[in-house]
Amino acid sequence: MHIDRIRTAGAFVVCLALVVLGIRVAADPLAPVVVVYPFQPNGTVPQNMGQQIAAILVQQIGQGGDVAVKPAPATSTPQTFQRDAQDLGAQYYVTGYVTPIGNAVSLVEYVVSVRTGTVIYSATATAANVTDVESQAFQLKKAILALAHPPETAEATPASAAPASAAPASAPAPQRVAAAESPTNRRWVVVEMAGGLSETERTQAQQALVAALKERGIDAVADDDPAPQGPSLTELLCARSGGTHLVAGTVRNIRGRRNFDGSIDAMLLDCSSGRTLRSVSGNGRSIAQAARATATALLATPRRRR
Repeated sequence: MHIDRIRTAGAFVVCLALVVLGIRVAADPLAPVVVVYPFQPNGTVPQNMGQQIAAILVQQIGQGGDVAVKPAPATSTPQTFQRDAQDLGAQYYVTGYVTPIGNAVSLVEYVVSVRTGTVIYSATATAANVTDVESQAFQLKKAILALAHPPETAEATPASAAPASAAPASAPAPQRVAAAESPTNRRWVVVEMAGGLSETERTQAQQALVAALKERGIDAVADDDPAPQGPSLTELLCARSGGTHLVAGTVRNIRGRRNFDGSIDAMLLDCSSGRTLRSVSGNGRSIAQAARATATALLATPRRRR
């Protein structure tokens, strides 16, 4: 399929994305937040093709709600990608290049950690039509979900149950979850929040959660780094603050107004293994109220499956 035909089909998808904006599936409260930037054109590739490819990726990656995709600011440049994504509360951003190759195009795709600014996933592919680009969106989505939820945490993802049925090799994990009932000699590190309407709102939520945990007897501290990607970064952040557990949260302001009305969704991670011990959500008509509800949920005795 010729490049001109790809461009035409891409323009149709851009229009389609605008039509379905009002009926998108809501993102999972604990979904990783991603910004997709227009791909950089090389050679004879039309300037707007990178934007059209990004529009397809945005629509496909965001389908189902398990990845929250935020639109890239129109003023973003490669020099500001990391800062702009951080301002939007994202953990990752997607960028890349598109180069002509015969009657198709070559795609070079990168997933970048907002925290470190380093490429943590890359891929190349040839695209001759819109379906090929959609296939790459599926691969990128799988990579993002794998980065956000490593395989070893799969057994611990449900919020309401301790991993009682885990394999023998994971036997110590339930003891760590139960330890939440006795916070003596433990420190919880609350990293920078994602989501929210502004950096101010995210900072207020982080501080409120730290305060709420302290009210409940937890030695809690704030850390300016975003949620870590993978067990090694979890261990690094914890070691720097002397933490035994790490709390990563996402602010959800449902009304989208100055007066907060929404939730703080949080994950409790074990510092030594990076394992997700618990995923909870606390609602409130104010940030402080949502933070108190979240802290209570984090400390609640987990229910065991029968």
